[in-house]
Amino acid sequence: KMHDKIHTGFQKVTGGVFLGPAPVSHRKEVLLEAGITHILNATDTEPCLFPEHFKYMTIPVGDTSADHLEPHLPAAFSFLSRAV
Repeated sequence: KMHDKIHTGFQKVTGGVFLGPAPVSHRKEVLLEAGITHILNATDTEPCLFPEHFKYMTIPVGDTSADHLEPHLPAAFSFLSRAV
């Protein structure tokens, strides 16, 4: 079953939650086949490419020690809980 496999570039964490690097978010057909419906985009450089196919939330942080995820976690958890 597609949902139970490890996909090239991303991995199922739990339930309907997957984790992967930004380049995977460019692969619309792979995301659709995996049943992805929501994408939490934690970057300040990657665009949300397919808003007609997925619901997005963007956390505009860079990959530096100066950027902090903690202030964004409540909204991110709420977004993810609505997704699964």
